[in-house]
Amino acid sequence: MHTDSACEVRCLHPEAVQRATQALEAEPDLIGMASLFAAFGDPTRLRLLLALQIEPLCTCDLAVVLGVSESAVSHQLRTLKSLDLVESERRDRMMFHRLTSTITEALSAVARSHVVGSLTSAEAA
Repeated sequence: MHTDSACEVRCLHPEAVQRATQALEAEPDLIGMASLFAAFGDPTRLRLLLALQIEPLCTCDLAVVLGVSESAVSHQLRTLKSLDLVESERRDRMMFHRLTSTITEALSAVARSHVVGSLTSAEAA
C-alpha cells in the first residue's frame, strides 16, 4: 500500500542519511526546542502568549481574556515560566505577567505567515 509520503521503492541514500544523522546528533538541545514548540502547541498557552504580546496583564485579566479560571491561568503560567517565556511581578496585591523576550512575537509571526500562505495556496489550487 502506497501513501502520498511513502517511496514506491526502497532505496537508501547513505551519504544523505549520514549527514542528517550527524546534524541531529550535533543539535545541543532537542528536548528544550521540543518543549518550546509544545508550549506553542497548546491553544490556551498560545492565546495567553498572544494576549501578553499586547501588554502585561494581571492574572485576573488573563482569566477573563482566555475565558478560563485564575487557577487554570496560574497552571499555564508555571509552564511558560519554566521555559523562560513569561515573568511575573507583584504590584501591590496584584500579580502582573509579561513576556521575557521577543521570541513569542517572532514565532507567532512566522506561524501566522505560514498559515496564511498555506491557506492562500490551498484556495488558489
